[in-house]
Amino acid sequence: MDSANSSTTSMPNNFLPPPPGLNYIAAIQPSLIFLMIGTSWGGILLPLLVALFYFSTKELRRKPVFILNVLAILLGLFLSIMNAVIEVIPELHYPFRLWTMVVFTIGDSFTPWLVELILVLRLVTVYPISRTPRRTWCAIFIPLGLIKIGRMINITIYCAQYTKLLQNPNFQNPISVGQSSWHSQPGTKIEWTLQVVDNTVTSALFIWRLRSGLHVPGVVESDINYRSYASKVKALFWIAVSNFIFPVILSIFQLIMLFRDPDFLIGSYTYLTNDFVEIVGVMLATVWASSSNWSSTNSASLAHPTITSSAPQFARNIHLENFQAFDSIAREENTGTASHLELNSLKSGHDIEFGPVESHLEFSSNDEEKAPVK
Repeated sequence: MDSANSSTTSMPNNFLPPPPGLNYIAAIQPSLIFLMIGTSWGGILLPLLVALFYFSTKELRRKPVFILNVLAILLGLFLSIMNAVIEVIPELHYPFRLWTMVVFTIGDSFTPWLVELILVLRLVTVYPISRTPRRTWCAIFIPLGLIKIGRMINITIYCAQYTKLLQNPNFQNPISVGQSSWHSQPGTKIEWTLQVVDNTVTSALFIWRLRSGLHVPGVVESDINYRSYASKVKALFWIAVSNFIFPVILSIFQLIMLFRDPDFLIGSYTYLTNDFVEIVGVMLATVWASSSNWSSTNSASLAHPTITSSAPQFARNIHLENFQAFDSIAREENTGTASHLELNSLKSGHDIEFGPVESHLEFSSNDEEKAPVK
């Protein structure tokens, strides 16, 4: 009887192993969530990369901002692929390779730093050193530069410590290593705190500059210039939202998770999502700025075609494409004057010479002569 009771009480703790090639949902759920985050954002990066090259110009492709955007996109695609490798291979019962996790950790840790470096370059464009007081410029960018240097040093130290934990034989998988370093490693707290400060300061400076540049007193704009100006302001607004607002909110959320949640998984999900949000936000900002410049340039060219005119001159002939001018006798008989308007071409960009007011336009062809147009 006692043995029966003991066997009955021990039954709930004994689970049959799943069939070969399968696993329990609770065991694969963290890997499945990481896999869904990485593959979803990786699929978003590809069409946006095409849009980035489509809307950019040759001049923009030579600028450091565009080059860093391309590097950030490629880094995001690399992280998506490496994340899939890390989450899928252990489920297929292949041996775990240390270098795979080390490379992913280094790339994942330095991605926010690289992307936010692009934000600082955008801040330099709205606070140019040539038009900003030297003291103001130094007060803005010297602290930001020191924060960037401090973050780079801290990330390097954290990656070295995380690699040592991966080499520890007591940890069998990256999940256990991440849980161990969640509260024991100060590098995560330092990095995420500096990330919030960096994003908040950069966001506040950029939005303040945007707010101060919305209205210029005493300037009257035409309709075309007003629409171009409005499109630029709209693009700058979306740049501020995508580059600063969303990353700041997610950085604050992951920092709260770090100090309050003992489980590192939710914070890690937020951190990986924030990496891709920053990459996509920076890329969308470049696309918006490029498309705004492209549309304003084409609108201006359509509204103001390039037509140059020379001073009024007296001429004896009228030259039009596909038509022959009357000879001097027919011209004098039909118009009574030898003064005419001379058009060298009907295409824009050529000189148009205007004759006196009493001049007439006359057309003639090889087949028949047409009556003068008065």
